[in-house]
Amino acid sequence: GKVNVAKRTITVSAGSYKVSKVYDKTLAAGTASGSLAVSGILQGDDVSVSAIPGAYADPNVGGQAQMELPLTLEGDTLGNYVLADTRVAVPCEITPKPIEPVLEITGSYSYTGQAIIPALTVTADGEVLRASDYEAILSDNVNAGTAAVKVIPRNGGNYTWSSAVTGTFSISKVDYPYAKTAELSARYGNEAVFDLASLLPEG
Repeated sequence: GKVNVAKRTITVSAGSYKVSKVYDKTLAAGTASGSLAVSGILQGDDVSVSAIPGAYADPNVGGQAQMELPLTLEGDTLGNYVLADTRVAVPCEITPKPIEPVLEITGSYSYTGQAIIPALTVTADGEVLRASDYEAILSDNVNAGTAAVKVIPRNGGNYTWSSAVTGTFSISKVDYPYAKTAELSARYGNEAVFDLASLLPEG
């Protein structure tokens, strides 16, 4: 009679396998490193399990931490085996793209008594970065004079650079719109009277 020999089951987990790539604005697949953890294959059998990285679901840094990949059996004795699961979940990442950004500050600004936030643009290779990709730190931006801007990569953003990009802008003085002089009069032996009200704004 015939004897039915059941196929041997192979189990697969992520092991040290990982998919990664540098941010490129697309969903294109990354590059695999490490190896899958495979169990159930008998020593000496010519069979192996492979997984090919697939497309990302999110193109941004930090947008996706895991992806599922289809598994494939290969080798001369693959007919003796069956996969416990035809897909495996593996970790994945997109790392920030290193760039050399350029900071441009536009507009003219006058003293208002409040902190002034200038119009600024950060570009790299002719492309304007989104505000979510950097953090602008301002200093000396209240009083008339020279204010400073420092731009650093935002944590979790799509781009990175080694040194902060800096720039300056001017805050001009404004004319005081109220009276600046007052008269002082007194007679000998009497107290002098100085009216400060003329120096204060109305209201």
